[in-house]
Amino acid sequence: MKKSITLFIILLTVIACNAPKDNNTSIDTSEPIPEVKKAIDKAVAGAYDFWKYEKGDWVDFSNFYDYYTTNSFVQTLRGDSLIIESMKESLNRFKKAINAGQITYFSEFEIDSKTECYGNIAHRISYHAYYFNSKDSIYSRAVNSLQLVNIDGKWMLNSVLRQFEDDDFSFPPKYDNMKK
Repeated sequence: MKKSITLFIILLTVIACNAPKDNNTSIDTSEPIPEVKKAIDKAVAGAYDFWKYEKGDWVDFSNFYDYYTTNSFVQTLRGDSLIIESMKESLNRFKKAINAGQITYFSEFEIDSKTECYGNIAHRISYHAYYFNSKDSIYSRAVNSLQLVNIDGKWMLNSVLRQFEDDDFSFPPKYDNMKK
């Protein structure tokens, strides 16, 4: 009986060792399910719209935490330098510029995006543009890498890493109709 059990264990070991292995350890980051994609799209659109301002308008900045986590931050790559600022600091700087009359109009919008999800986190590459002090032409375009989290059933931005278009980094040609 001991020999039979030993042979059975050896046989199982040989079979297990020779079984085909699945070397694909990557996480499936395919398109999110439609309900999740809609919720993320809404969160990103709301976050961009949050910064909309036109001279003479009263802007309600009290809903900041509807779109951003309490520890959210923005990182801007300029040349070889990375500037990191909390989103709250960015908001305070924006308010001061409005109060000083340095901003008379501001609006940004998403041109295109790609979103990947895993559980309660999402990553979105967001091509966007913005108007600054004029509605007549786009002031600048940038690519944002947005990290979102789902907390208590709500998608919010936790971090933004962005690079503005310049002579060294231009948008893909398919977006040329969205130039300044």
